[in-house]
Amino acid sequence: MLSKLLIVALSLESAAAMAFATCADTGTECTGGTACCHASDSCEAVNQYYSKCVTQPTCAAEHGQCAGKGDTVMKEVPCCDAGFECVATNEWYSSCQNASVSPPPPSPPAPPPATCAKDEAQCGGGTFNPLACCEASSTCMVVNQYYSKCVAAETCAADNALCEGTGDHAKPATACCSADHSCVQWGADWKVCRDAAHATCSAHGEQCAGTGGSAMPTKGCCDPGDECVVVNKYYSKCDSKANGGVTNAFFGALSNFDSCPGLDGCPTHA
Repeated sequence: MLSKLLIVALSLESAAAMAFATCADTGTECTGGTACCHASDSCEAVNQYYSKCVTQPTCAAEHGQCAGKGDTVMKEVPCCDAGFECVATNEWYSSCQNASVSPPPPSPPAPPPATCAKDEAQCGGGTFNPLACCEASSTCMVVNQYYSKCVAAETCAADNALCEGTGDHAKPATACCSADHSCVQWGADWKVCRDAAHATCSAHGEQCAGTGGSAMPTKGCCDPGDECVVVNKYYSKCDSKANGGVTNAFFGALSNFDSCPGLDGCPTHA
């Protein structure tokens, strides 16, 4: 008789152990009753497709979680430690906070989205969807068919500075230059504030001809003692005649090398 009771007790103990072994651990899935949770946990829905075993305390400790949704799911606990209350951090998480401390003020609202582009920022061109306007100090100007930008309109331009232009030199017409300067055509698509002595002539070291983005018809003169010297195929500047001879000789030779690489000059017959 004693042996039969012992066998029954062992069987019950084994069944209980097996039942316990089939329960899911804290934080693991229990969706649709696929597994039980341990006695200290409850099966809570994270979303409509997934549930997990969550430890549900009787009371939450200070700064501990006291409610939650989603990945931090937890039923709201009935109490926090003395002097604390359950406060929502956001829609998904709440914790026990000191009841005597005022909650922090709400964050300031986000600034409204920009409606006008800043100086030098793109305001149109190509497939770009431009902002409705430029800032008050700027005008939207076309640089090329693919790009437009906001360009500041100055009250007066400085001496020898850009006072109007288009394309790569885009700038709205400036109202004035200094008293002894005027806004004159300088390059193919830009104007500069120049004094009367240099309204059509370049000073020493200044550009006197160019192509491409610095396109400029050759100036009629340089300062006395200078000549218009080729720097490269895009740019020429006013320099002394002595330097000009060396520079022109160098670029003349370079032109030959470009035409017949590796030779002093091109042969007369192929």
